[in-house]
Amino acid sequence: MASGQRVISSYFSQSNKSSKQSTTPTSNLSTKKPIDLTLSGSGDESPEPPTKRTRIQNDGPSGKRKATSSSPPSTESLLPAASQKWSFTPVTKSTSTSKPNNANAEIEAFRKKMHGDVTKPYIKDKSQGTKRRREPVNVDSASEGNIGEELRNSENSEGEPDEDNLEDEADAVSNWLSKFAINRRGQSGDRSKGNTTQTTKGSGSKGRSSKKTEEIGPAGLKYTPLEKQATLKKQHEDAILLFEVGYKFRFFGEDARIASRELGIACFMDKNFLTASIPVHRRDVHVKKLISQGFKVGIIEQVETAALKKAGDNRSAPFDRQLTHLYTAATFIDELGSADDDDAFAHGAAPPIACIVEELRGGMGSDDLVHFAFVAVTPATGDIIYDAFDDTYMRSEIETRMAHIRPLELLLPEEKLTRPTEKILAHIGNQGNRIRVERYKTSMLYTEAFDLVSTFYRKHGDDSPQNASEGFKSGRLMGSVVDFPKNVVVALAHLMKHLETFQLSGIFRNQTDFAEVGIHTQVHQQPPNFDSPRPDLSFGPLVDKKILQERVDAVEEIMNTKELKIERMQLLLKGLPDLVKGLCRIQYKKATPSELATMLTAWNRIATAMDSIPIPKEAGFRSDILNDIAYALPTLRGPLAAIMSQIDLSHARDNTKAELWVDSEKFPEIEEAKFGILSVESELQDHLEEIRKILKKPNAQYVSVSGIDVSAPFIMASTCLTADFQFMIEVRNSDTKKVPVTWQRVSSTKSVTRFHTPQVKTKLHEREIYKETLVAEANKAFNVFLGEVAEHYSILRNVTMKLAVLDCLSALAIIAQQPGYVKPQFFDDDRLDVGGYLQDFWKFELSKHRLDGGRHPMVEALHVDPFVPISCTLGGDEPRTKIITGPNMGGKSSCVRTIALVAILAQIGSYVPCRSAKLGMLDGIATRMGASDEITRGRSTFMVEVSETAEIIKTATSRTLVILDELGRGTSTFDGMAIAHAVMQHLIENIRCKTLFITHYPMIALDLEQRYSDVSCHHMGYVEQKLLSGESTISFTYKLTPGMARSSFGIECGRLAHMPEEVLQAAKRHATRMQEIMEARKAANRPRSMASLLKNCLSSNDESSLARSLKDLSVFCKLSRNSGF
Repeated sequence: MASGQRVISSYFSQSNKSSKQSTTPTSNLSTKKPIDLTLSGSGDESPEPPTKRTRIQNDGPSGKRKATSSSPPSTESLLPAASQKWSFTPVTKSTSTSKPNNANAEIEAFRKKMHGDVTKPYIKDKSQGTKRRREPVNVDSASEGNIGEELRNSENSEGEPDEDNLEDEADAVSNWLSKFAINRRGQSGDRSKGNTTQTTKGSGSKGRSSKKTEEIGPAGLKYTPLEKQATLKKQHEDAILLFEVGYKFRFFGEDARIASRELGIACFMDKNFLTASIPVHRRDVHVKKLISQGFKVGIIEQVETAALKKAGDNRSAPFDRQLTHLYTAATFIDELGSADDDDAFAHGAAPPIACIVEELRGGMGSDDLVHFAFVAVTPATGDIIYDAFDDTYMRSEIETRMAHIRPLELLLPEEKLTRPTEKILAHIGNQGNRIRVERYKTSMLYTEAFDLVSTFYRKHGDDSPQNASEGFKSGRLMGSVVDFPKNVVVALAHLMKHLETFQLSGIFRNQTDFAEVGIHTQVHQQPPNFDSPRPDLSFGPLVDKKILQERVDAVEEIMNTKELKIERMQLLLKGLPDLVKGLCRIQYKKATPSELATMLTAWNRIATAMDSIPIPKEAGFRSDILNDIAYALPTLRGPLAAIMSQIDLSHARDNTKAELWVDSEKFPEIEEAKFGILSVESELQDHLEEIRKILKKPNAQYVSVSGIDVSAPFIMASTCLTADFQFMIEVRNSDTKKVPVTWQRVSSTKSVTRFHTPQVKTKLHEREIYKETLVAEANKAFNVFLGEVAEHYSILRNVTMKLAVLDCLSALAIIAQQPGYVKPQFFDDDRLDVGGYLQDFWKFELSKHRLDGGRHPMVEALHVDPFVPISCTLGGDEPRTKIITGPNMGGKSSCVRTIALVAILAQIGSYVPCRSAKLGMLDGIATRMGASDEITRGRSTFMVEVSETAEIIKTATSRTLVILDELGRGTSTFDGMAIAHAVMQHLIENIRCKTLFITHYPMIALDLEQRYSDVSCHHMGYVEQKLLSGESTISFTYKLTPGMARSSFGIECGRLAHMPEEVLQAAKRHATRMQEIMEARKAANRPRSMASLLKNCLSSNDESSLARSLKDLSVFCKLSRNSGF
């Protein structure tokens, strides 16, 4: 029998065994079976019922009489138990176990299926907990209605019964209850042991009964109150839920299995669910591990405290728990200064969340041409990027933006995008960090989306017109929304709606007018190569010559100026916290008092670094960028003075929210809670005088087990000690007889025993209520104050971004001080001159007087050997297209990479690693280099090559630098040559862009050079030496030299790779034989080719075809003459 059950059958013994009772058998109940009458409870089993020798003592404070075991309890002590749960179990002598019914078998099968082979729940046998046998009692149905009345009459009897009649009253009650049990058993039969458990609950003195159905869990056990709260999982099936239970967070069910796998913690079966747990202080560490793997995590916290709950109406119910936080990798705002070990957070860049809206535009198929709207939001920094663009079947544009922005979460429609789009997004999601995909059910129409966006900003301005941005007041904000592309508005509306569930919609309120000044919303321009998603922080390449020149001039002034104000501004950058993240945490009301103190201290240091000036030009710098920075920093003084005058930073650093406020009247609820705590403690001190009188010890003091002085401030005394171990009275064990019986023993040692008086217990509970109220009011007041700080967001954000610009400029100035770096020069034409020529010797010794050109910055930093400079000029007075040939391993790819890197560094605003750099504005660099397949996307090496080339043809402009490395090598020789020649012809004739083309097809190079005046052939220099054995070796000079290379020297490269000599000799023989065959065929076909070209010239009908034919004939003649024919 379970402990906590009071056995009363022992008091219902039949004293008068000579009395005769008629026995009437009832259905399914043997007349010879005794009845087990217990009050249902919970807990462990008790081995046997209490005996008659048990002492029954009155708990009242006054010394009333005590009943001994010789006399049974009174009727009044027994009858109130009629309102408890009764369990009537027939006792059988048989110890055999009955065969489980079908319901139990189904439960067992379901439990094994869900949780594996878990130990079968213990089922109590009917024969356990038996009572001594009693004679069966005859009862009829008509007598049932009289039982309740008889019980009421007995319960309502006044006065204390005579001690002589106690035995008779106990027998009468036993008979009544036996009749009632037998009658109910006859009506209902055997109780079911299926999926529900039925219990009969008395209804007090009325004697009526009701049935309550208890739900059974997967393990065949009743749900505990905590497990019933775990059903919140049904409302958030896509999230892993952490339930706060005491000092731990617990996972349940499948969430526990996932947490065990991902976090490396143990999970085990606990009643109906698998469970796993983590400590409270490690919550954020484990949450980051889960969200970095693409999971959504929800935090279920206790929303009521122990003392307030005990004083409320639900004191006997479990703690109320609700979903308070919801996190994904993109929406998690980490604490300042946290150590990030996960890949998703360790690289330092805050992950964004992106929404993609797709619109079909026809083409060769229904999903060939599409139009995308792309909006990306970074909650951790407040950045918003949007773009609208067309894309082809290969979806290279969306792939480029995904690679550039690197979102960790995508918001897509539930009805799916087109198949090529879904395929490319799935391919990107499988590389690197796992990308989480959220789906919204229905896509908004433009009118619905525009109403949502406009209402959002209009409501923000109407709610606080005094804090509304200048963009809202002037109408520029709503004008910008109207000018957005329609699909961009739709994507923005979906992101707003989605981030509301994470309580992060405030990110959209801080955008003033969607410009780059003071905010971080920007358009992702086309092409993406020269536009950064975060222009102020990552300092991406610029296409505006004026802005670019200002940036380079600022770097030059920082590098060359030794003024104190420059050094003072640069010193500000040392030791600063992450201002962007801290500002976002303040905005979302997630910052702690210590984080706020850190941010305010840093901002105060920034505000006082420079003197206030009326206009930026009075800062005294030549650069307008530096003048703007110097002007913006002192603007923080006003807002900071208003903020810092309200709080005590020393208490803020200690995270004591209740002591933050300088003006105690600002939040009177906090002062009321403090006063309540002090008044209770004062009453406890007054009560100590009474205790001293009772114990007759005038020096008695309150003690605590942990040694904390209870006279210390209440907040400090409560940090590590619960109320149960405070304000205790310590009495020596020899003096415990003096302690009143009403005092509660708390703990003891070998020499002393500690007690709580009833008055202390009451006051401690009241004190805990005040303390919990104080914590709640302090949290509420601090959140209100964070909202007040966020009202100055525009100024704080503007200064933070100015410091980011200063940080980038200072970094570029450090790079500029390295030897061999020069300031680039920008022009309005289309030139790209890396190295340059000495103009005085242009027509004479060209190769001898070439200046040192550009160097590859990465190779130069990583290699010990010096890098051979590369000089190259495209555009201007030089041809825009250069075809580069030469031996393998000769440095062709390094050459074109060096030129591209110099161009990128120059348009960032950095000094460049070369002797001279003169260039016009490039709008992008398009490259086709390397050879690799994409087996996951079903694309071969040649398919990848031609796909990338096709995108270059579609997106390149006259200001684009195009780099093609060995185009056409992935297919047959003639097909590859044909594709390479056609692509180059299109770039030269139609696009007219600057092109660097690397090839091993000399016929293409010679043909294009003879055909177009805007093409020149170059090769990487080498030195060939003949050995005595007749073999030749080559040495690379890595210089870009005019003219064609005689050969690619593939066999010599194989010798450098230590191929077997017999293999190399066989290759040489085959190469010689095939070359002779080709030369013979050319000589034989040359007259026929000449005749064909002459025929084309004579048969041309228009001028364009005649000019083309004459051009082909001229090229053929030049090539024949160069070949010696």
